[in-house]
Amino acid sequence: MFLGSSHPIVTPASNEPSGLWPYPTEFPDLLLRTLQEQDAEELFTVTDRNRAHLVRWLPWVDATRTPNDSSMFIRHASEEQASLRAVHCAITLRKEIIGVIAFNAIDHFHRSSTIGYWLAQTHTGNGYMTGAVRALIQLGFKYLNLNRIEVRIAPENQASRAVCIRLQFRHEGILREAEWLGDRFVDLEVYSLLKSDWTDSTQDHRKAESRASIAIGGHGEMISP
Repeated sequence: MFLGSSHPIVTPASNEPSGLWPYPTEFPDLLLRTLQEQDAEELFTVTDRNRAHLVRWLPWVDATRTPNDSSMFIRHASEEQASLRAVHCAITLRKEIIGVIAFNAIDHFHRSSTIGYWLAQTHTGNGYMTGAVRALIQLGFKYLNLNRIEVRIAPENQASRAVCIRLQFRHEGILREAEWLGDRFVDLEVYSLLKSDWTDSTQDHRKAESRASIAIGGHGEMISP
């Protein structure tokens, strides 16, 4: 699918990783790759171990009770990714899944999307989440031809706010009672980054960019910031 960019744009050609994956970050051992059906058990295990850590911010955690639930998420996300309505990636450290990051919904007409992500608590505090978000931003602007990227976070989520600030997102305002979480509506702060904001200093990290044509078509999980 070519979307008007001078760069080759990702195409939803198949459900197998091709060309792009694994996508590098500034950390040599930290990579983004597509989620596969066989990841369901490992993904569920990471989710279950981090349930108390994640449930404060993510509405889907309570509904994820068995590996089959993770498998259903992966299948649903793979359908979205096959048509390039979303891009879902496992965050892996030395091949172990430690989180998930995604463009949850891609609006090709308006060239915009929203990033969601989560990370296992044992791997927080190392810069991994910032590195993963930075890599996905690069993918979005260069290969998906996006012009605008949003992150929506709970006002109390200091860790996610710190990621946005490090990557030069701009705070735009608050969506009042915009998400149902547990047993109540919660506000969401909106942060945005435009392609014109994305300077060399913002994206300065070790990366490999030797790909000439790129195909996306893998599996992922529906996530929220």
